[in-house]
Parts: sequence; C-alpha cells; structure tokens
Amino acid sequence: MAWHIKYLILVAFFLVTTTATISDIDEKEDLVNCSKHMGPHCGNQVIDTLSSDEKTMIPASCCYKLIQTGYSCHFRLTRYILQYDSKFKNANATEILSKNFHIYHRCDELTKPASQEFLTECMDQLGAECGTQVFEKLLLNENITKHCCKKFVEMGRPCNVNLVKALVRAPKMRDVDALELMNKSKKLYDQCRNWTITNFFNQMNT
Repeated sequence: MAWHIKYLILVAFFLVTTTATISDIDEKEDLVNCSKHMGPHCGNQVIDTLSSDEKTMIPASCCYKLIQTGYSCHFRLTRYILQYDSKFKNANATEILSKNFHIYHRCDELTKPASQEFLTECMDQLGAECGTQVFEKLLLNENITKHCCKKFVEMGRPCNVNLVKALVRAPKMRDVDALELMNKSKKLYDQCRNWTITNFFNQMNT
C-alpha cells in the first residue's frame, strides 16, 4: 500500500497524466473488466440514456463511475451493445456513438476538478505531511493530528472538494465510490472545522 502515501500529494500536479493513464490502462482490458468497473446499475443507466429519445442524463454518481472507468471502456461497451443488444437492433449507430461521446463529455465537465494551478495552491497550503494524513484518514481511517485538522480547514472547502475530485480520477481509485469518498471528506472537514472553532473559543476563555 505504499502508493497511497504519495497519491494525494501527486495527483494535483499530474492530473492530465493521471487521466491519460486511465485510458492507457483500459485499452488493455477486456469487456468483462470494463463492465465490472462500471457496475450493473450505472451500466444500465447509460444504456437507458442511449436508447431514450429524450435529452436525459445519467446521475452524478454514475458520471463519476463513468469517468473512473475511462472513455475507451465506455466506447467499447457501447459498440458491443450496438451489435448484440436487441434494443439497438434498428438504431442509427452514428447517432448512438455521437450521443455516447456527449454523455462522457457532459460527465467529464460535471465531475472534473479545478485547474492544476488551483490544486497546486491547495496542496501547498495543506503540505505533504498533512496531505498524507488526510488521505489516510479518508481511505484507511487512520488518525489525523489537531495540527493537520487545522490546516485542512484553513485550506478551505473549495480545495477540499476539488482535491477529492482529482483524487478519484487516479487509476488506483477506479473502484472507489466517488460520492461516498466526497461525503467522508466533507464530514471530516466539518469535524475539523467544529474542533477548530471550539478550540479557538476555549483559548479565548483561558
């Protein structure tokens, strides 16, 4: 598990490389593994959206899962259902593939983090040691010091949200529930914020 110490720190700096790595990985995967990463619920959400005449969109949770799975898997799974799913027997393949790209693009826009410059500033504020502690708290339920709790709050909520958005795009995080991790991060932020406020008033009264 040595990789986990580095990821929260590095993902902000290498977001573009990380995203490309996902594509490189899933080029080598078969459709079974692609389906496994996507999951039956989100897979069906995509199929229903592709087959619908209405301008619908898949849920945010499935958008994160789609981006984590990668475009190559998304494209090949769609190409497979065009060939073998009776629901698409008379479908216009060009239109379906165009809609397929639109779904992925919309999900990318919905879930992508802020700029690398912003993420770098966030990581500079949090620091390597506290970044590691926050990461290990979120994924491994390790302890976080009061010092790092304070720095986590001082970094600000926008940094918190966008760093997690960047993190879930890392290849090692493909099977992590993105919304669950974001909720855990929000809960940790609120806990640290409450502790920081309480500690401040306690110091004022001493």
